[in-house]
This record gives sequence, C-alpha cells and structure tokens, in this order.
Amino acid sequence: MDASIQIIEETYKKKIALFSDLLNCVERERLNLMNLNAHNLWSLLEEKQRIIRSIEELGSTQEMETKDYNIPQQQRKVILNLREKLSRIKEELRVRVHENVTFIRESLDCFHEIISIFSTAGRDDEGYLPKKAKRKQMPSLMYQNEV
Repeated sequence: MDASIQIIEETYKKKIALFSDLLNCVERERLNLMNLNAHNLWSLLEEKQRIIRSIEELGSTQEMETKDYNIPQQQRKVILNLREKLSRIKEELRVRVHENVTFIRESLDCFHEIISIFSTAGRDDEGYLPKKAKRKQMPSLMYQNEV
C-alpha cells in the first residue's frame, strides 16, 4: 500500500511541475503577444503541446486515489496539500489563458475596426460625425443661378 501512495504522491508532484511549466509558457506567450513576436509564439505552441501530451500520459490521479481507500491520515494530508496546490495552479492557468484569449480578441477587434475605417473612407455613410451633423451636400452650381 505504501508503494501505491508513493506513486500517487509522485504523480501529483509531476503534474504540479508540468502544470507550472505550462503556466510559465502561457505567461511567456502573453509577453510575446504584446511584443508581436510570432516566431517565439510558434515555438511556445510546440512546447505547450509537448507539455500537454506529458500531462495526458500521466493519467488521472483521482482514479488512483479511489482504488486505495485505506490511506493513512498523515499521508492523506500530504496528498490533499498536493491536490490543493495543483488546483491553484490550474485555476491560475485558466485565468492566464482567458487573459490571453481576451487580449487576442481585443487586438483583432481593433485591427478589424481600423481596416473597416480605411475601407469605408470614401463613403458618405461612414465617418466620425454623428448622423444628424453630417455635411450636407452642396447643390449643383448649375441650379444656383436659376430662379
């Protein structure tokens, strides 16, 4: 039984290390997004995929825990502390990923708006003035001298 508890602890420690590495990748990704460094983004993507594959290979620690119902109290505390640490890292990872996705969306929306402004620059229906305050078109010079 001690061997299986040891395996559970080691699995948690490996997962904590891998999720910490993944969190580090996501933080570096944020810096590269802000600096528009596309080359590093591709290498970070490959690194994240490698880490995710390693996490998936470890399997689920919860399945291992349910097989052993008789975990001593002292070792149960250690496992619970490891589980909590892993949960905190996962939550931080979710927050960082959400921040990166939001940053990308906002950047793309900004680019879309800039392109829209440039593409509609010659049209009268688009502009910075409110619709009521738009410039009225001057009547043709031909009609000014009549009447």
